[in-house]
Amino acid sequence: MKTIFAFFMLFSFIQIGSSQISAKWIGGHSGRPNDWNCSNNWSNNKVPNEFTDVVVSFVDFNDPTYPIIKSGLCKVHSLRIQYGTILKIDSKAKLTVLTESSTPLDLRTIKLKGSLVTPNGSMEIAYQGL
Repeated sequence: MKTIFAFFMLFSFIQIGSSQISAKWIGGHSGRPNDWNCSNNWSNNKVPNEFTDVVVSFVDFNDPTYPIIKSGLCKVHSLRIQYGTILKIDSKAKLTVLTESSTPLDLRTIKLKGSLVTPNGSMEIAYQGL
């Protein structure tokens, strides 16, 4: 009986630990308004990771605070960039998107100096201006 209970608890923990999370870019945190790695710039107050479905949304026309990944390796479960905004990936940064979202990525909304790896892993883009 203890073995069954332990197995059930372990299975429950694995399920909870791997569930998907949604996060929407809100940006604008004082001193770090465009910093992807600032938890206060996200709707759930957490920096996205491989379990996060990310939505980069248009925030404010008068004060655009689009996200910038300045350095390091970032992974997200999925990525959707809404019309009217961009995502910038600097030269020391790499973003890997693990699965496709319901809306295909429009590469015109991504300003690359670093790298982007798409869900099927077949596309890696390095330096595309900005």
